[in-house]
Amino acid sequence: MKKILCVILALILMSPPAMGSVRVGFLAKLNISQEEFQSIVLSERKKNGWQLMSLNHDKGESFYYYDSLVDMLMALSAGRIDEAVLPKIVGEYVLNSNSNMTIASVTQVKPMALVFGFNGTDYGSKIHADFNKALSDMKSDGTLDKLLDKYLSEPGMTTPEAIEFDEFKGKAIRVAVTGDLPPIDYVAADGKPAGFNTAVLAELGRRLRRNIELIDIDSGARTASLMSGRVDVVFWYEIVKDLDRQPDVPKGILLSEPYYDWNIFLYISKKQGKK
Repeated sequence: MKKILCVILALILMSPPAMGSVRVGFLAKLNISQEEFQSIVLSERKKNGWQLMSLNHDKGESFYYYDSLVDMLMALSAGRIDEAVLPKIVGEYVLNSNSNMTIASVTQVKPMALVFGFNGTDYGSKIHADFNKALSDMKSDGTLDKLLDKYLSEPGMTTPEAIEFDEFKGKAIRVAVTGDLPPIDYVAADGKPAGFNTAVLAELGRRLRRNIELIDIDSGARTASLMSGRVDVVFWYEIVKDLDRQPDVPKGILLSEPYYDWNIFLYISKKQGKK
């Protein structure tokens, strides 16, 4: 009986989306399948009043995961998905860079936090504690607010600038960046990280008197890169406050104190041509 139920469940999850349903793209979550994530989103929307403003998805939604922002936007341009969901500040940046895209709808959700992720080794735990102390000091002395104002006051209006890192003796802390959340997490065309998150890391390096080595990875490779020891720290995001199971955080990951929140998301679609 159990085997039959598993087969039925697999067929349901593999079945094509309902006719006319909106195909929605998300950056991949690492602790939950796209079907489970879709169920959680729809449940939370109903329970907590998450509202889609300016557009109702009357015929339902089907969710699709993408390991990078580039892959998701390519799928949107090619018509493989109808909409792509991005945090408001990132969506505004994308719209400013893509004249053929527009806002399909807006949703307000529970506050989500940006954090750094570390593995649970002794070395990872030490860096985790050091980052938390430095982030706390940056909040207390106003440095974090100054960086927010400098780099995110007019998101999408200018290309994020390159950041200079101080150099110190000793082993570097290897930090993975994805470039999937510009202008927060941004990698320029020449491969150099820039923008707000890079500025935060440069300040952390100065306070810890440690070299910071930035390593570009795909969003979907965050856990593997961290747990394999390829990197020491990963920029993490979408940590949902007051949610028992974090869709994007597998077990064994230590998280830093939050240093930036958002709760507005944009559903981005292609502009429709004149009929």
